[in-house]
Amino acid sequence: METNSEAYKTHLENKYLPGRAQYLRSIFYPKILNQFDSGKIVDLGCGTGEFLKFLQIQKRDFSGIDNNPYLVKKCTDMGFKVNLDDVTKFESIERGSVENALCDNVLEHLDMQQINEFFLTIKQKMSAHGNLVIVVPDKKGFKHDPTHKTFVDKNIIETMCSKHGIQLKNNFCHPVNSTFIGKYFYLNMQVFTLIF
Repeated sequence: METNSEAYKTHLENKYLPGRAQYLRSIFYPKILNQFDSGKIVDLGCGTGEFLKFLQIQKRDFSGIDNNPYLVKKCTDMGFKVNLDDVTKFESIERGSVENALCDNVLEHLDMQQINEFFLTIKQKMSAHGNLVIVVPDKKGFKHDPTHKTFVDKNIIETMCSKHGIQLKNNFCHPVNSTFIGKYFYLNMQVFTLIF
């Protein structure tokens, strides 16, 4: 299944557990928002628009991109500014214009060449001292979805940061701050905050 298909949109909408939206708005997204400075936030791979809904409630300036035209339509139908774009190209984003960005459950859908292209391109699009938060599943969560291609861990993030001159400011796991738990609990996520 390709992530830009209508089947993937349906897959994404159907896979979430009851109460997920409340959990995201009350617990996870406030923790993510604390990683950002003031200024506009771009959701890179905004999916069903859950983070955009949260940012609207928080009265933040925001926009999104996604490679799935069906998800882009869903978000634009909700009144959000979302562009159809490839997360390795970001053609809809001006060079040096991004102050804050979230890349939530996206990189694991890419192969290593595409991940390198992502970092090469995002380096050009971020403003000086801009913040990028990357969220990826830990080991159990990675195996839980057949559309995942690359298990992204701290080693890969550090390698990409070193290669492209980016600083890894912070990393933790959520909801349990343990990579050991991530071997067994598929909802545990790895979170990385990068500064440009």
